[in-house]
Amino acid sequence: DALTRAVARFPADAALEFSLAQSLYNAGRLPEAYDRGRAAVAKGSLEQPGQARVYLAYLAYELRRLDEAAVWITEARAAGGVPAST
Repeated sequence: DALTRAVARFPADAALEFSLAQSLYNAGRLPEAYDRGRAAVAKGSLEQPGQARVYLAYLAYELRRLDEAAVWITEARAAGGVPAST
């Protein structure tokens, strides 16, 4: 709840949005986590954009959105900071 309020108060903060995505995932709310993760990446100011996209690929895979997972991996590699074996 605190992260949700923080994101509402600071809507441009991608790191807060990404933290919320991770929290939602840990709470078992996978679809919401995926949506918040996509929103965080769309804001474009994450410190590790490649790693964030790998996380989204994992979430997409868990949701059985395999085509989306493949796109996230391609984007992760392009963003950098991701091993080629990913």
